[in-house]
Amino acid sequence: MRTTHALMLATLPALFLAGCNLEDDNDTPTNGSGDSSSGDFESVMLDASTSWAFLSLDQAAEVTVNDDWDLAFFGTSTRVNPERVASAILAEQSEFYDADGDALANIFTNATANSEEEHLLASYDLSSVAFKTETTDAALGRDGENFYDYIFATHKVPANDDAWWVVRSAEGDSFAKLNFTYSYRNPETGALSLEADFFVQANGEATYDTTAVTWTATVADGDENCFDFDAGASVDCDSSTAWDLKLKVDGHSFLMLTNGGVSGSGEAGVLEAMTEAEADEELDGTAFNERAFLQDKGENAITSNPWYAYDLLGGHGIWPNFRVYGIQNIETEDVMLVQLINYYNAADASRHITVRFRPAD
Repeated sequence: MRTTHALMLATLPALFLAGCNLEDDNDTPTNGSGDSSSGDFESVMLDASTSWAFLSLDQAAEVTVNDDWDLAFFGTSTRVNPERVASAILAEQSEFYDADGDALANIFTNATANSEEEHLLASYDLSSVAFKTETTDAALGRDGENFYDYIFATHKVPANDDAWWVVRSAEGDSFAKLNFTYSYRNPETGALSLEADFFVQANGEATYDTTAVTWTATVADGDENCFDFDAGASVDCDSSTAWDLKLKVDGHSFLMLTNGGVSGSGEAGVLEAMTEAEADEELDGTAFNERAFLQDKGENAITSNPWYAYDLLGGHGIWPNFRVYGIQNIETEDVMLVQLINYYNAADASRHITVRFRPAD
């Protein structure tokens, strides 16, 4: 479904925007903040307020992205390292929700870390549990409009040149109207070729350039290509932090990634797809509310079965449901039981995630 400009402008009511993005600086602390450890599990608090915070379950400590991390948090976003571990939901805490799946405020607000400790300490039959590694949910294409069309009869992937996107740069201070004009997959090598036009609104400008900057790339199976639309050139994906979009080819999987969210350290994001007529309105990129720009996110047991409810009593608070997740080491098949129990530190500052965990019986 396409989203029109009227739904994305900065004049949207604040309440609607808060409901779309669960990271609000006015969050209020949840009940259940106390965690009097029984000694049967480890507990670590991570400061996920300004950047990704990485947790090693084996070390029971915060580590860096260059270490052997298992889980990572940034605000309400969660990653499960697909190179090391897989995840599954073990305790769904269904009593926290009604038949329609809506959160029951009285259950959430009366639950505490101590009262829900029994779920972490319980024994689980893991013999039939399907652990899955994390996949990437790319922002571009999330609404069903991808940069290519797939023709089933011929297995061809021509460009979806009817769709347009507004893209925010990795620096967050420039924008571009984006249209893919060519796409072709070589049936023998699996390489994907594409061309895309960026009509750039440079930093400090109020309108988009009428002359396109063109991205032309051929990406082999297993490879990637990164583009910086401000520079109008492809850049090295590993050494550069200035890339805005990345084409990654993996067999029949073609991902268009943004330098933001789980895919990069920048502020890049995309609006939902629009028609050429909507794109031709040439709205100032800064007129869009920053929260309307979608970023890449991870699909894992925690993101598919969120560990919290939002805004139950007003004030944009985060309330945990004390679900238990299984995190399985891919190499050893050892399983850790994990429970996320708080979004606040002792000073009631948000985006401080407390995780407690223990080896499965």
